[in-house]
Amino acid sequence: MQSGKSLGQLFAESPESLTYNDIIVLPSQVKYELGDISLETQLTRNIRIKLPLVSSPMDTVTESTMAIGLALQGGFGIVHNHLSIDDQVREVQRVKRFNNGFIESPVLVSPTDPIAKVTQLIKDNGFSGFPVTTSGQMGETLLGMVSKHDIDFVIDYSEPVSSVMNPVSALTTAVEGCTLDDAYEIIKQNSISRLPIISNDGKLVALICRKDILNNRNYPLATRDPVTRRLLVGAAVSTHAGDRKRIDSLAEAGVDVLCIDSSNGDSVYQLDTIRYIKRTFPKIDVIAGNVVTRSQAEHIIDAGADAIRVGMGSGCFAGNTPVMMANGSYKAINLIEAGDKVFNMYGNPVNVLGKTNQGYKKVVKIHLSDWPETIYATPDHKFWGMNVSDTGNTVDFVNTVNTTSTCFWKEIGTFTKSICTSLPLKFGQPNKTQGWEQTSFVEISDENQSMETWDIEVDCPTHSFIVCNAIVHNSICITQDTLGVGRSQGSAVFDVSSYATTKRGIPVIADGGISNSGHIAKALILGASTAMMGSMFAATDESPGEILVKDSVRVKRYRGHGSKACQKDAGTLERYLMGKDNIFVPQGVVGQVTSKGSLKEFVPLLAKSVKHTLQHLGVKNLSDLAAACATSNVRVEKRSFQSQQEGAVHNLYSYEY
Repeated sequence: MQSGKSLGQLFAESPESLTYNDIIVLPSQVKYELGDISLETQLTRNIRIKLPLVSSPMDTVTESTMAIGLALQGGFGIVHNHLSIDDQVREVQRVKRFNNGFIESPVLVSPTDPIAKVTQLIKDNGFSGFPVTTSGQMGETLLGMVSKHDIDFVIDYSEPVSSVMNPVSALTTAVEGCTLDDAYEIIKQNSISRLPIISNDGKLVALICRKDILNNRNYPLATRDPVTRRLLVGAAVSTHAGDRKRIDSLAEAGVDVLCIDSSNGDSVYQLDTIRYIKRTFPKIDVIAGNVVTRSQAEHIIDAGADAIRVGMGSGCFAGNTPVMMANGSYKAINLIEAGDKVFNMYGNPVNVLGKTNQGYKKVVKIHLSDWPETIYATPDHKFWGMNVSDTGNTVDFVNTVNTTSTCFWKEIGTFTKSICTSLPLKFGQPNKTQGWEQTSFVEISDENQSMETWDIEVDCPTHSFIVCNAIVHNSICITQDTLGVGRSQGSAVFDVSSYATTKRGIPVIADGGISNSGHIAKALILGASTAMMGSMFAATDESPGEILVKDSVRVKRYRGHGSKACQKDAGTLERYLMGKDNIFVPQGVVGQVTSKGSLKEFVPLLAKSVKHTLQHLGVKNLSDLAAACATSNVRVEKRSFQSQQEGAVHNLYSYEY
């Protein structure tokens, strides 16, 4: 008799939405060595990658360095869109030019260009050699090559390139029609760094670099185009009509995947954007989302999506959000632990059952009338509210907690000035409601920024607790009738993949809530083809943040898009309409995460951990894993918060990995 339940049984019998930590997978018989196990998977309908790892399109996570580093390891990076169009295009081009076979659109210069232009190109592109053609265009006669070594001792940078370039007569070249292997052999035999490919009449048609030979050898798992050997890269776009120009420019730059970045992918705006991309650029794959239900997935698949991001998550708060504890003090939500006591909506102390890291999510800025500081929450987090007329009339809240006609739970993103939240007038007096007072919203605004978010579960029939003197809902306990406005990640991935992947053949990307390798493995077990991560990759050397040393600990800097540091960036000024007075109003925070070092060490560690999971389940690859889950050979159990604590590090003064 088999222990545990099948995935279908577990989710069918659970009255609540489940997170990754709610599930434990039972081991099976070990049949394979780690070296025999493959993690190759589908990223999109048409693109296959060696590792199921995708970096989130956030400004503290993915630019060209991250996309290059992850692609070399076998994963996939998506460049964020909090950049000007030109800057985002430049990041994509850096990836495409980093590692190639035949480079058909190399950076060129003309013989009359000043040497100063070469120095700027070296700085902008990260490589140091450039072909010289008649007027700096492809298809023209090759005149020579210029590299960093040629200008090391130049004094006058206004001199023309022709004065320092190596003429074509001194170069080793290959004739159009040679194979990639032939070209590599010429490079090795002649000990050269670059090999221009020319036509019979001397016109430049392509370029091959020596470093590509080394990268092909050193990174056998790299995510490449099978024909051009270029690294693959994605870029994020929005559903705004103004982003059609961004889409066009990214397509021209050679982007392989466009990822539509939206908190709710099931909108007419996203469907129109998908159709536009597929109609205009049919060879570019589209990652659409985010969604959490089958019906949402059906709509965007019908529109042409090639992959789906799953994860709207339950409502959650930024990590520094103050929660009122049962002793009247305030504690940041990310520091609260199981066993702590907080006040519920009646002013009664209730136990905290657990805490969940929901990963990086888009948030809205909230300013309450009786709280001096701005807070941030996902737009689907529910606040306790009431209707208030435009003339400022108030509502008596005494004994109206369960009067739904007067008071109600409502997502913060849908609140208006005519709706207020409320709080008990007095706390700390069990079973006594002292009346209610109104707390108005001074401001609720979508700043288009993402933060690391958290939520807690409380032992209370109303699932309520107090944040900044406002009553909020315990969003981890989302029941089946509210799954359309947010969903725990485990349930969302299982439900959507059961339809999208199993019935429509569209891969699912599990986006959000992943903070360790076990979560990656569970996402794959639940049906995802890949896992998208923000905070985990934000802590690596390849992310855009700065590396600092704080209290002798190496940390990586990350920031909200509305932070003062971020607003000083030129690409952000326009988005925040800061004006020209150089006065910066902070609308986000800057923080640090412990550095995980380079992707070169971190990604293989993640991959090996996930391979261990497959080994313990007795499967050799992700296709076998999907088959085992479909035939109920993979067994799971729901685990309590106490068992989650037992399975984590505990009873130690300190520890290290």
